[in-house]
Amino acid sequence: FLDDGNLSQGTPISDLLEQCADQKLPLICANPDMVVQYHDGSLKHMPGKIALRYREILEERDSTVSITIYGKPHTEHFEACLRELEEQRPESS
Repeated sequence: FLDDGNLSQGTPISDLLEQCADQKLPLICANPDMVVQYHDGSLKHMPGKIALRYREILEERDSTVSITIYGKPHTEHFEACLRELEEQRPESS
């Protein structure tokens, strides 16, 4: 998956996601990047693609299982960081 991004039916990761959907397992994706560029210039596929594939599988089944995607580039991630920084800011005199 890392090199080719293949999540089509019959691949090991897709089969595992099907099993997770069978058990109605929720998914939390804390790194929703789709691809990244490695130091050698190559592109690698990332967890965000797995989360999207799981969402597709669940939608095909009309499932109500929850998927939570948290992290860049979604605003909730940055808002949480800003709140944390604000709490740590020393009071000015």
